[in-house]
Amino acid sequence: MLAEKTYTISTGTYYTVKAEVEGGLLKMYVNSTLELTAYDTTLPRGGFVFRATNAQVRFDDAVLATLQ
Repeated sequence: MLAEKTYTISTGTYYTVKAEVEGGLLKMYVNSTLELTAYDTTLPRGGFVFRATNAQVRFDDAVLATLQ
């Protein structure tokens, strides 16, 4: 795990989450606010995961895109 943060989520509220990767720099935004950053050049490729602990969540409209 490169970074983690406890984030309070309100029931019934929608959130926009965006993750960006450029080279070894990883950024995660919640509602356009930068919440996490990490830097790692040891993994040339990989995937992403959203994890919820002790909660029920729903994700929709997920998009993966190559940034130009």
